Amino acid sequence: MKLCSLSLQNIFADYCSRRCAPYFAVRSHASMHRHEIDSALGCNVYISEGRNENIINRLQAEADATQGVALANIFVDKSYNRTGFTLVSTQADRLTNAVVRLSRAALRLLDLRSHAATHPRLGVVDHISLHPLGSVVRRSSAHPHPAPAPWPLQPEDHYYHHHHHHQHRHRQGNHHQHESQQLHYHQHHQHQHHHQVQNTHPQGSGGGTGSGHDTVWEPPPPGLTGLAVAASCAQYIAWHLSQEVEGEEPPPSSSSPAAAAAAPAKLEPAPALPVYLYGYAHPSRRCLSEVRRQLGYFRRAADGGWGSDSGTSSSSPQEQQQLLPDPSDLLRFPPDLGPVEPPPQSGLLTIGAVPWVTNYNVPLQDVDLEEAKWLARAVSERGGGLPGVEAMALKHEDDTVEVACNLLDETRSSSHAVQARLEALASSRGLDQWAVLWGYRTNKTPEELLQTAAAALVAKAAAERRRTSSSSSSSSSSSS
Repeated sequence: MKLCSLSLQNIFADYCSRRCAPYFAVRSHASMHRHEIDSALGCNVYISEGRNENIINRLQAEADATQGVALANIFVDKSYNRTGFTLVSTQADRLTNAVVRLSRAALRLLDLRSHAATHPRLGVVDHISLHPLGSVVRRSSAHPHPAPAPWPLQPEDHYYHHHHHHQHRHRQGNHHQHESQQLHYHQHHQHQHHHQVQNTHPQGSGGGTGSGHDTVWEPPPPGLTGLAVAASCAQYIAWHLSQEVEGEEPPPSSSSPAAAAAAPAKLEPAPALPVYLYGYAHPSRRCLSEVRRQLGYFRRAADGGWGSDSGTSSSSPQEQQQLLPDPSDLLRFPPDLGPVEPPPQSGLLTIGAVPWVTNYNVPLQDVDLEEAKWLARAVSERGGGLPGVEAMALKHEDDTVEVACNLLDETRSSSHAVQARLEALASSRGLDQWAVLWGYRTNKTPEELLQTAAAALVAKAAAERRRTSSSSSSSSSSSS
Protein backbone atom coordinates (compact mmCIF):
# COMPACT_ATOMS: atom_id res chain seq x y z
CA MET A 1 0.00 0.00 0.00
CA LYS A 2 2.85 2.35 0.85
CA LEU A 3 4.53 1.59 -2.49
CA CYS A 4 1.27 2.31 -4.34
CA SER A 5 0.86 5.59 -2.50
CA LEU A 6 4.43 6.62 -3.35
CA SER A 7 3.87 5.75 -7.00
CA LEU A 8 0.70 7.85 -7.16
CA GLN A 9 2.54 10.70 -5.49
CA ASN A 10 5.33 10.58 -8.08
CA ILE A 11 2.86 10.47 -10.97
CA PHE A 12 0.89 13.43 -9.62
CA ALA A 13 4.07 15.42 -8.92
CA ASP A 14 5.28 14.80 -12.47
CA TYR A 15 1.91 15.89 -13.90
CA CYS A 16 1.85 19.04 -11.78
CA SER A 17 5.41 20.01 -12.71
CA ARG A 18 4.78 19.48 -16.44
CA ARG A 19 1.53 21.46 -16.36
CA CYS A 20 3.10 24.32 -14.39
CA ALA A 21 6.38 24.44 -16.32
CA PRO A 22 5.22 26.65 -19.22
CA TYR A 23 3.86 29.29 -16.85
CA PHE A 24 6.88 29.32 -14.58
CA ALA A 25 9.50 28.88 -17.32
CA VAL A 26 12.91 30.35 -16.49
CA ARG A 27 13.24 33.70 -18.21
CA SER A 28 16.14 34.55 -20.46
CA HIS A 29 18.82 36.92 -19.14
CA ALA A 30 17.61 39.54 -21.61
CA SER A 31 14.19 39.69 -19.98
CA MET A 32 15.23 39.11 -16.38
CA HIS A 33 16.94 42.52 -16.18
CA ARG A 34 13.53 44.18 -16.07
CA HIS A 35 11.77 41.71 -13.74
CA GLU A 36 12.20 41.65 -10.00
CA ILE A 37 9.71 38.82 -9.61
CA ASP A 38 7.92 37.25 -12.54
CA SER A 39 4.61 35.36 -12.84
CA ALA A 40 4.35 34.70 -9.12
CA LEU A 41 1.87 32.62 -7.17
CA GLY A 42 0.63 33.57 -3.73
CA CYS A 43 -0.76 31.19 -1.13
CA ASN A 44 -2.66 32.11 2.02
CA VAL A 45 -2.59 29.52 4.79
CA TYR A 46 -4.95 30.18 7.71
CA ILE A 47 -4.03 28.37 10.93
CA SER A 48 -6.35 28.13 13.94
CA GLU A 49 -3.90 29.61 16.45
CA GLY A 50 -3.31 33.27 17.24
CA ARG A 51 -2.42 33.44 20.94
CA ASN A 52 0.46 31.05 21.62
CA GLU A 53 3.54 33.02 20.56
CA ASN A 54 5.86 30.03 20.85
CA ILE A 55 3.79 27.97 18.42
CA ILE A 56 3.36 30.91 16.04
CA ASN A 57 7.13 31.47 16.00
CA ARG A 58 7.72 27.80 15.24
CA LEU A 59 5.18 27.90 12.42
CA GLN A 60 6.78 31.08 11.07
CA ALA A 61 10.16 29.32 10.97
CA GLU A 62 8.62 26.40 9.08
CA ALA A 63 6.90 28.76 6.63
CA ASP A 64 10.20 30.50 5.91
CA ALA A 65 12.30 27.34 5.63
CA THR A 66 12.00 26.57 1.90
CA GLN A 67 14.50 28.04 -0.54
CA GLY A 68 12.83 29.95 -3.37
CA VAL A 69 9.71 30.70 -1.30
CA ALA A 70 9.17 34.00 0.53
CA LEU A 71 7.05 34.47 3.63
CA ALA A 72 5.59 37.79 2.45
CA ASN A 73 3.08 38.45 5.23
CA ILE A 74 1.83 37.22 8.60
CA PHE A 75 -1.34 38.48 10.22
CA VAL A 76 -1.78 37.35 13.83
CA ASP A 77 -5.28 37.95 15.15
CA LYS A 78 -5.44 37.25 18.86
CA SER A 79 -9.11 38.16 19.14
CA TYR A 80 -10.07 35.53 16.58
CA ASN A 81 -7.30 33.10 17.66
CA ARG A 82 -6.20 32.79 14.05
CA THR A 83 -3.08 33.49 12.00
CA GLY A 84 -2.74 33.99 8.26
CA PHE A 85 0.56 33.16 6.53
CA THR A 86 1.10 34.38 2.95
CA LEU A 87 3.77 32.57 0.92
CA VAL A 88 4.96 33.79 -2.49
CA SER A 89 7.10 32.07 -5.12
CA THR A 90 7.68 31.83 -8.87
CA GLN A 91 8.36 28.09 -8.54
CA ALA A 92 5.21 26.03 -8.20
CA ASP A 93 6.90 22.89 -6.90
CA ARG A 94 8.71 24.71 -4.09
CA LEU A 95 5.59 26.64 -3.12
CA THR A 96 3.49 23.48 -2.81
CA ASN A 97 6.22 21.78 -0.76
CA ALA A 98 6.43 24.79 1.56
CA VAL A 99 2.65 24.84 2.08
CA VAL A 100 2.53 21.11 2.82
CA ARG A 101 5.43 21.51 5.25
CA LEU A 102 3.76 24.40 7.10
CA SER A 103 0.41 22.60 7.21
CA ARG A 104 1.85 19.38 8.62
CA ALA A 105 3.80 21.32 11.22
CA ALA A 106 0.52 22.93 12.36
CA LEU A 107 -1.22 19.54 12.43
CA ARG A 108 1.50 18.17 14.69
CA LEU A 109 1.61 21.17 17.03
CA LEU A 110 -2.09 21.98 17.46
CA ASP A 111 -5.22 20.22 18.69
CA LEU A 112 -8.61 21.52 17.61
CA ARG A 113 -10.20 20.07 20.74
CA SER A 114 -8.42 22.67 22.85
CA HIS A 115 -9.08 25.58 20.49
CA ALA A 116 -11.73 28.22 21.11
CA ALA A 117 -12.43 31.54 19.42
CA THR A 118 -15.10 33.96 18.26
CA HIS A 119 -14.18 33.24 14.64
CA PRO A 120 -15.58 30.07 13.00
CA ARG A 121 -13.13 27.40 11.86
CA LEU A 122 -13.36 23.92 10.41
CA GLY A 123 -9.85 22.68 11.05
CA VAL A 124 -6.40 23.30 12.46
CA VAL A 125 -5.38 24.18 8.91
CA ASP A 126 -8.68 25.86 8.27
CA HIS A 127 -8.29 27.28 4.79
CA ILE A 128 -5.70 27.45 2.00
CA SER A 129 -6.14 29.67 -1.04
CA LEU A 130 -3.88 30.02 -4.09
CA HIS A 131 -3.78 33.07 -6.36
CA PRO A 132 -1.84 34.26 -9.40
CA LEU A 133 -0.25 37.58 -8.36
CA GLY A 134 1.34 38.88 -11.54
CA SER A 135 4.82 40.42 -11.73
CA VAL A 136 6.85 43.33 -10.40
CA VAL A 137 8.74 45.03 -13.22
CA ARG A 138 11.69 47.39 -13.08
CA ARG A 139 11.75 49.99 -15.82
CA SER A 140 14.58 52.39 -16.53
CA SER A 141 13.74 56.01 -15.74
CA ALA A 142 15.50 56.89 -18.99
CA HIS A 143 12.75 55.06 -20.84
CA PRO A 144 9.66 55.56 -18.72
CA HIS A 145 6.52 53.59 -19.43
CA PRO A 146 3.01 54.38 -18.27
CA ALA A 147 2.27 52.49 -15.08
CA PRO A 148 -0.98 50.58 -14.59
CA ALA A 149 -3.60 52.08 -12.31
CA PRO A 150 -2.56 51.63 -8.66
CA TRP A 151 -4.38 49.22 -6.38
CA PRO A 152 -7.34 51.02 -4.75
CA LEU A 153 -6.25 53.17 -1.80
CA GLN A 154 -7.18 51.50 1.46
CA PRO A 155 -8.34 53.19 4.68
CA GLU A 156 -5.23 52.03 6.51
CA ASP A 157 -2.89 53.81 4.07
CA HIS A 158 -0.97 56.59 5.81
CA TYR A 159 -2.44 59.54 3.92
CA TYR A 160 -5.95 58.18 4.19
CA HIS A 161 -5.57 57.73 7.95
CA HIS A 162 -4.10 61.21 8.40
CA HIS A 163 -6.72 62.91 6.25
CA HIS A 164 -9.62 61.04 7.83
CA HIS A 165 -8.33 61.58 11.36
CA HIS A 166 -8.16 65.34 10.80
CA GLN A 167 -11.59 65.43 9.15
CA HIS A 168 -13.07 63.06 11.73
CA ARG A 169 -11.92 65.18 14.69
CA HIS A 170 -13.26 68.31 13.03
CA ARG A 171 -16.69 66.76 12.46
CA GLN A 172 -16.85 65.04 15.79
CA GLY A 173 -16.76 68.04 18.07
CA ASN A 174 -17.36 66.92 21.63
CA HIS A 175 -18.11 63.24 20.95
CA HIS A 176 -15.34 62.15 23.31
CA GLN A 177 -16.78 58.72 23.83
CA HIS A 178 -16.65 57.95 20.14
CA GLU A 179 -13.13 59.34 19.88
CA SER A 180 -12.01 57.03 22.66
CA GLN A 181 -13.68 54.06 20.98
CA GLN A 182 -12.18 54.89 17.58
CA LEU A 183 -8.73 55.25 19.16
CA HIS A 184 -9.20 51.85 20.80
CA TYR A 185 -9.85 50.24 17.40
CA HIS A 186 -6.91 52.02 15.78
CA GLN A 187 -4.56 50.92 18.58
CA HIS A 188 -5.94 47.38 18.51
CA HIS A 189 -5.42 46.94 14.78
CA GLN A 190 -2.10 48.78 14.74
CA HIS A 191 -0.94 46.24 17.34
CA GLN A 192 -2.12 43.43 15.09
CA HIS A 193 -0.38 44.93 12.07
CA HIS A 194 2.93 44.97 14.00
CA HIS A 195 2.77 41.17 13.73
CA GLN A 196 2.76 41.42 9.94
CA VAL A 197 5.98 41.05 8.00
CA GLN A 198 7.02 44.59 7.12
CA ASN A 199 6.75 45.58 3.47
CA THR A 200 10.27 46.84 2.71
CA HIS A 201 11.37 47.94 -0.73
CA PRO A 202 14.92 46.85 -1.59
CA GLN A 203 17.31 49.69 -2.19
CA GLY A 204 17.45 50.65 -5.81
CA SER A 205 14.30 48.80 -6.74
CA GLY A 206 11.38 50.96 -5.79
CA GLY A 207 10.00 54.38 -6.27
CA GLY A 208 12.55 55.45 -8.84
CA THR A 209 14.47 57.53 -6.30
CA GLY A 210 18.22 57.52 -6.52
CA SER A 211 18.39 54.29 -8.49
CA GLY A 212 17.37 55.23 -12.00
CA HIS A 213 14.52 52.70 -11.89
CA ASP A 214 10.89 52.67 -10.87
CA THR A 215 8.87 49.64 -9.90
CA VAL A 216 5.62 48.75 -11.62
CA TRP A 217 3.19 46.00 -10.72
CA GLU A 218 1.83 44.06 -13.68
CA PRO A 219 -1.36 42.08 -12.90
CA PRO A 220 -1.68 38.48 -14.07
CA PRO A 221 -2.17 38.28 -17.85
CA PRO A 222 -5.70 37.77 -19.19
CA GLY A 223 -6.90 34.22 -19.57
CA LEU A 224 -6.98 31.18 -17.35
CA THR A 225 -3.31 30.13 -17.46
CA GLY A 226 -2.41 31.56 -14.05
CA LEU A 227 -5.57 30.19 -12.44
CA ALA A 228 -4.99 26.76 -14.03
CA VAL A 229 -1.54 26.64 -12.46
CA ALA A 230 -2.94 27.75 -9.09
CA ALA A 231 -5.62 25.04 -9.40
CA SER A 232 -3.00 22.35 -10.12
CA CYS A 233 -1.02 23.44 -7.07
CA ALA A 234 -4.16 23.41 -4.91
CA GLN A 235 -5.00 19.88 -6.06
CA TYR A 236 -1.44 18.74 -5.38
CA ILE A 237 -1.47 20.18 -1.84
CA ALA A 238 -4.94 18.73 -1.25
CA TRP A 239 -3.82 15.26 -2.29
CA HIS A 240 -0.82 15.36 0.07
CA LEU A 241 -2.82 16.57 3.07
CA SER A 242 -5.54 13.97 2.46
CA GLN A 243 -2.94 11.23 3.06
CA GLU A 244 -1.87 10.02 6.48
CA VAL A 245 1.84 10.46 7.20
CA GLU A 246 3.69 8.16 9.57
CA GLY A 247 6.53 9.36 11.79
CA GLU A 248 9.43 10.50 9.63
CA GLU A 249 12.70 12.36 9.66
CA PRO A 250 12.28 16.14 9.48
CA PRO A 251 12.99 17.68 6.04
CA PRO A 252 16.24 19.63 5.61
CA SER A 253 16.03 23.35 6.33
CA SER A 254 18.87 25.01 4.46
CA SER A 255 17.39 28.49 4.47
CA SER A 256 16.14 28.79 8.03
CA PRO A 257 18.51 28.12 10.97
CA ALA A 258 15.62 28.76 13.37
CA ALA A 259 13.56 25.96 11.83
CA ALA A 260 16.55 23.62 11.81
CA ALA A 261 17.27 24.29 15.47
CA ALA A 262 13.64 23.75 16.47
CA ALA A 263 13.18 20.57 14.44
CA PRO A 264 12.74 17.36 16.51
CA ALA A 265 14.80 14.24 15.87
CA LYS A 266 11.73 12.53 14.44
CA LEU A 267 8.41 14.00 13.41
CA GLU A 268 5.14 12.74 14.84
CA PRO A 269 2.53 11.23 12.52
CA ALA A 270 0.17 13.61 10.71
CA PRO A 271 -3.44 12.50 10.18
CA ALA A 272 -5.23 12.38 6.84
CA LEU A 273 -7.67 15.29 6.40
CA PRO A 274 -11.04 15.43 4.67
CA VAL A 275 -10.45 18.00 1.91
CA TYR A 276 -12.97 20.19 0.08
CA LEU A 277 -11.94 21.91 -3.15
CA TYR A 278 -13.43 25.16 -4.44
CA GLY A 279 -12.88 27.76 -7.14
CA TYR A 280 -10.83 26.68 -10.14
CA ALA A 281 -9.55 23.66 -8.19
CA HIS A 282 -13.04 22.11 -8.36
CA PRO A 283 -14.75 21.06 -11.63
CA SER A 284 -17.88 23.12 -10.87
CA ARG A 285 -15.87 26.19 -9.73
CA ARG A 286 -18.09 26.40 -6.68
CA CYS A 287 -17.34 29.22 -4.26
CA LEU A 288 -15.84 28.89 -0.79
CA SER A 289 -18.94 30.27 0.91
CA GLU A 290 -21.03 27.50 -0.64
CA VAL A 291 -18.75 24.82 0.82
CA ARG A 292 -18.70 26.52 4.21
CA ARG A 293 -22.47 26.88 4.26
CA GLN A 294 -22.91 23.15 3.62
CA LEU A 295 -20.55 22.42 6.53
CA GLY A 296 -22.30 24.67 9.06
CA TYR A 297 -19.58 27.33 9.07
CA PHE A 298 -22.08 30.14 9.47
CA ARG A 299 -24.10 28.48 12.22
CA ARG A 300 -23.40 30.05 15.57
CA ALA A 301 -24.47 30.06 19.16
CA ALA A 302 -26.65 32.91 20.37
CA ASP A 303 -23.63 34.73 21.75
CA GLY A 304 -21.49 34.19 18.66
CA GLY A 305 -18.93 31.69 19.99
CA TRP A 306 -17.27 28.68 18.41
CA GLY A 307 -15.38 26.17 20.46
CA SER A 308 -14.36 22.60 21.05
CA ASP A 309 -16.39 19.85 22.65
CA SER A 310 -13.97 19.46 25.55
CA GLY A 311 -15.21 22.45 27.50
CA THR A 312 -11.82 22.83 29.14
CA SER A 313 -9.85 25.10 26.85
CA SER A 314 -11.26 28.52 27.69
CA SER A 315 -12.39 30.40 30.74
CA SER A 316 -15.03 32.12 28.62
CA PRO A 317 -18.26 30.07 28.26
CA GLN A 318 -19.19 32.04 25.12
CA GLU A 319 -16.26 30.37 23.32
CA GLN A 320 -17.51 26.85 24.01
CA GLN A 321 -20.85 26.85 22.23
CA GLN A 322 -20.68 25.67 18.64
CA LEU A 323 -18.85 22.49 17.65
CA LEU A 324 -17.20 22.69 14.23
CA PRO A 325 -16.83 20.63 12.19
CA ASP A 326 -19.93 18.55 12.84
CA PRO A 327 -19.37 14.96 11.63
CA SER A 328 -22.99 14.70 10.50
CA ASP A 329 -22.41 17.50 7.99
CA LEU A 330 -19.63 15.48 6.34
CA LEU A 331 -21.89 12.45 5.97
CA ARG A 332 -24.44 14.62 4.18
CA PHE A 333 -21.82 16.55 2.18
CA PRO A 334 -18.80 14.24 1.69
CA PRO A 335 -15.31 15.61 0.98
CA ASP A 336 -13.55 15.51 -2.38
CA LEU A 337 -10.47 13.79 -0.93
CA GLY A 338 -9.52 12.02 2.28
CA PRO A 339 -11.60 10.31 4.96
CA VAL A 340 -15.29 11.03 5.50
CA GLU A 341 -14.83 11.27 9.26
CA PRO A 342 -12.68 14.23 10.34
CA PRO A 343 -9.93 13.56 12.91
CA PRO A 344 -11.21 15.22 16.12
CA GLN A 345 -7.82 16.81 16.80
CA SER A 346 -7.41 18.22 13.26
CA GLY A 347 -10.78 18.83 11.64
CA LEU A 348 -10.91 19.31 7.89
CA LEU A 349 -9.46 21.53 5.16
CA THR A 350 -10.93 23.77 2.47
CA ILE A 351 -8.56 24.68 -0.37
CA GLY A 352 -9.06 26.45 -3.68
CA ALA A 353 -7.70 28.62 -6.47
CA VAL A 354 -9.26 32.00 -7.23
CA PRO A 355 -8.22 35.54 -8.18
CA TRP A 356 -6.89 37.64 -5.32
CA VAL A 357 -9.40 38.27 -2.52
CA THR A 358 -9.24 41.34 -0.26
CA ASN A 359 -10.17 40.81 3.41
CA TYR A 360 -11.80 43.97 4.75
CA ASN A 361 -13.33 44.21 8.23
CA VAL A 362 -15.51 47.06 9.50
CA PRO A 363 -15.85 47.52 13.30
CA LEU A 364 -19.20 48.66 14.70
CA GLN A 365 -19.83 50.72 17.82
CA ASP A 366 -22.81 50.24 20.15
CA VAL A 367 -24.34 47.68 17.78
CA ASP A 368 -25.45 44.25 18.96
CA LEU A 369 -24.72 41.00 17.14
CA GLU A 370 -28.22 40.62 15.65
CA GLU A 371 -28.09 44.10 14.13
CA ALA A 372 -24.58 43.40 12.83
CA LYS A 373 -25.83 40.17 11.21
CA TRP A 374 -28.52 42.17 9.41
CA LEU A 375 -25.94 44.68 8.15
CA ALA A 376 -23.61 41.90 7.01
CA ARG A 377 -26.32 40.20 5.00
CA ALA A 378 -27.57 43.47 3.50
CA VAL A 379 -24.12 44.52 2.28
CA SER A 380 -23.34 41.10 0.74
CA GLU A 381 -24.18 40.02 -2.78
CA ARG A 382 -26.15 37.06 -1.41
CA GLY A 383 -28.37 39.48 0.51
CA GLY A 384 -28.95 41.76 -2.48
CA GLY A 385 -26.07 44.11 -1.71
CA LEU A 386 -22.79 44.83 -3.48
CA PRO A 387 -21.57 42.46 -6.21
CA GLY A 388 -18.63 40.24 -5.30
CA VAL A 389 -18.94 40.89 -1.56
CA GLU A 390 -19.26 38.16 1.07
CA ALA A 391 -19.82 39.22 4.67
CA MET A 392 -20.56 37.89 8.13
CA ALA A 393 -20.88 39.45 11.58
CA LEU A 394 -18.37 38.44 14.25
CA LYS A 395 -17.99 39.29 17.93
CA HIS A 396 -14.78 40.23 19.74
CA GLU A 397 -13.96 39.12 23.27
CA ASP A 398 -14.89 42.58 24.59
CA ASP A 399 -18.42 42.16 23.13
CA THR A 400 -17.81 44.62 20.29
CA VAL A 401 -18.79 43.36 16.86
CA GLU A 402 -17.63 43.90 13.29
CA VAL A 403 -18.64 42.99 9.76
CA ALA A 404 -15.93 40.82 8.16
CA CYS A 405 -15.96 41.01 4.36
CA ASN A 406 -14.33 39.13 1.50
CA LEU A 407 -14.08 41.36 -1.58
CA LEU A 408 -13.89 38.91 -4.45
CA ASP A 409 -13.32 41.59 -7.09
CA GLU A 410 -12.33 45.12 -6.07
CA THR A 411 -12.91 46.41 -9.59
CA ARG A 412 -16.61 45.72 -9.00
CA SER A 413 -16.88 46.58 -5.30
CA SER A 414 -14.06 48.39 -3.54
CA SER A 415 -13.48 48.77 0.18
CA HIS A 416 -14.72 52.37 -0.13
CA ALA A 417 -17.99 51.10 -1.61
CA VAL A 418 -18.39 48.63 1.27
CA GLN A 419 -17.69 51.37 3.81
CA ALA A 420 -20.20 53.76 2.23
CA ARG A 421 -22.89 51.09 1.88
CA LEU A 422 -22.58 50.03 5.53
CA GLU A 423 -22.86 53.65 6.66
CA ALA A 424 -25.97 54.11 4.53
CA LEU A 425 -27.51 50.86 5.80
CA ALA A 426 -26.80 51.83 9.42
CA SER A 427 -28.45 55.20 8.84
CA SER A 428 -31.51 53.52 7.33
CA ARG A 429 -31.83 51.43 10.51
CA GLY A 430 -31.76 54.53 12.69
CA LEU A 431 -28.36 53.77 14.19
CA ASP A 432 -26.07 56.46 15.53
CA GLN A 433 -24.02 58.30 12.90
CA TRP A 434 -20.84 57.00 14.53
CA ALA A 435 -22.01 53.36 14.61
CA VAL A 436 -19.88 52.33 11.61
CA LEU A 437 -16.16 52.85 12.25
CA TRP A 438 -13.44 52.87 9.61
CA GLY A 439 -12.52 49.45 8.29
CA TYR A 440 -9.12 47.79 7.96
CA ARG A 441 -7.51 45.13 5.78
CA THR A 442 -6.06 41.93 7.19
CA ASN A 443 -4.01 41.16 4.08
CA LYS A 444 -1.81 43.05 1.65
CA THR A 445 -2.29 43.91 -2.00
CA PRO A 446 -0.58 41.77 -4.66
CA GLU A 447 1.84 44.62 -5.37
CA GLU A 448 2.83 44.89 -1.69
CA LEU A 449 3.30 41.13 -1.45
CA LEU A 450 5.50 41.00 -4.53
CA GLN A 451 7.64 43.91 -3.35
CA THR A 452 8.21 42.14 -0.04
CA ALA A 453 8.77 38.77 -1.70
CA ALA A 454 11.31 40.19 -4.17
CA ALA A 455 13.48 41.53 -1.35
CA ALA A 456 13.10 38.32 0.70
CA LEU A 457 13.99 36.03 -2.20
CA VAL A 458 17.10 38.04 -3.03
CA ALA A 459 18.19 37.87 0.62
CA LYS A 460 17.52 34.11 0.76
CA ALA A 461 19.49 33.47 -2.42
CA ALA A 462 22.42 35.49 -1.08
CA ALA A 463 22.35 33.61 2.23
CA GLU A 464 22.27 30.29 0.39
CA ARG A 465 25.27 31.29 -1.73
CA ARG A 466 27.19 32.25 1.40
CA ARG A 467 26.27 28.98 3.07
CA THR A 468 27.31 26.96 0.01
CA SER A 469 30.56 28.91 -0.31
CA SER A 470 31.30 28.39 3.38
CA SER A 471 30.62 24.64 3.11
CA SER A 472 32.87 24.37 0.07
CA SER A 473 35.65 26.23 1.86
CA SER A 474 35.33 23.96 4.89
CA SER A 475 35.45 20.85 2.72
CA SER A 476 38.53 22.10 0.90
CA SER A 477 40.29 22.88 4.17
CA SER A 478 39.54 19.49 5.67
CA SER A 479 40.65 17.60 2.54
CA SER A 480 43.93 19.48 2.38
